[in-house]
Amino acid sequence: MRLKFRSHGQAEQYYKICRGILEENSSGPEGSRLGLQLVRNAMYRGFGFNSFNEFQRNFTPNERIAEWFHTKEQLTQAFSLAFEGAIEVAHLRDFETRVAAPEMVSLAVDRAVEVNDRALQRRIEVHSPSK
Repeated sequence: MRLKFRSHGQAEQYYKICRGILEENSSGPEGSRLGLQLVRNAMYRGFGFNSFNEFQRNFTPNERIAEWFHTKEQLTQAFSLAFEGAIEVAHLRDFETRVAAPEMVSLAVDRAVEVNDRALQRRIEVHSPSK
């Protein structure tokens, strides 16, 4: 499944939510780095692209507003794949995760839904007729 985005910013926001949760819930050897490019590519694979670069090359804004706000089921499926790949990258770099992937997915889905709800509310406020 490939998520459809209204803009690069929406995809970037999902990535930042997931990356932040991964960083909050993992630790590695002293002075080591997580390898954010590898993590980003793994997460974008979860979003339905082969890599971040493929997303950038093939992105076309989605004009259908109903598809901008993904369901919890869509987010859970995409974020599960994203975290699966990102955790694999983290383990290859000798990082350990403090919580299981399903818990990270749940946190990410909740944050993404919250962000989407705020965006939808702002859109309603901007486009509603003034009194």
